[in-house]
Amino acid sequence: EVRAASAGAMPELVQSAALAQEEGHPGATHELAAELAAFALDKLLAQIGDEPDVATLGSIVEATSSLVELGAAHACVALSPAQQSAVAETLAQVLKESLERRA
Repeated sequence: EVRAASAGAMPELVQSAALAQEEGHPGATHELAAELAAFALDKLLAQIGDEPDVATLGSIVEATSSLVELGAAHACVALSPAQQSAVAETLAQVLKESLERRA
């Protein structure tokens, strides 16, 4: 439950940073928002590979999806091509493992 809750909080933190940057709040820079988004994405992708619990894994994948959507909506947290590839590769691996479990 704690892992799922922490994963769910990451997109909210990134969204707050992106909105603060767009509204021009002091200290809320493009670099800060981008760095926070990259940190959150790296942690979520790592956790996807390590998570044994299927329900928690679903929450982490959902949080990753939210970060991708935020990247599309806010230029300051847009995913780089390398990050997009990492997301695609990680999700492909999740799907492969899911299909193997069902076989």
